[in-house]
Amino acid sequence: MNKNGSAITMSKALKLYNGRSMGEMMLKTSLFSIGSYAATLLLFVLLGAVSSGGFEAARNDIGESMVSDSILVIDTAMINLILSQLTFEKHMPGGKFFRTVNGGFDTYRKASSAVCISRIVNIAVTAATAGLLHISGIMELKYGMASVITAIIFLVLAIGICNLISMIFNSTLSVFLSTAVFSVIGITAIIILRENGGRLGAVQLIAAAAAAVLVPVSQIMLMKVYKEKRWKS
Repeated sequence: MNKNGSAITMSKALKLYNGRSMGEMMLKTSLFSIGSYAATLLLFVLLGAVSSGGFEAARNDIGESMVSDSILVIDTAMINLILSQLTFEKHMPGGKFFRTVNGGFDTYRKASSAVCISRIVNIAVTAATAGLLHISGIMELKYGMASVITAIIFLVLAIGICNLISMIFNSTLSVFLSTAVFSVIGITAIIILRENGGRLGAVQLIAAAAAAVLVPVSQIMLMKVYKEKRWKS
């Protein structure tokens, strides 16, 4: 077995575990997330149309009442919560044990990084889709592109926080805390948008800076802890 994983790309490393390359994972998870977002929007429009008596009125109400902004943040957060639980440990259903794969720990590290990057891309693509729907007038966001940018910033920040939580090797506790983080971060983003009247400001700037630092640092820390506590155990 080749223990040198330096020649293995992140995409190839990921494919060793789940049969999909990094590009395939990005595409499929993004399509799923966009579909979930669109389906939730459609459900709210249909429910609104039944109560208000018109499709157009319901669509306008959703845009003007910040419902569409909230759906963007919460729906995307929940999809990423699911992705945050992706693992390939032996004791998990359908999982491969990392130590049995070519490249050893370096392959594991690259596969984990590929998942992290794919999650960030998923957030960006879903938010960008919401932005395009807003610009085209198909489904407006009350706070427009400010909602798109805020959603990306805060949900990427949540990824960094959940990386830290993943160092807790108790799956039940980890899932509970990750759910709490995505929920709180999502609600916080919505509240900030509302309180600031949809303006981008210092809060978003600070959150963006924190996310830019926390995601790579937490990923490195997670790999170090996993190697010491689980890989060598």
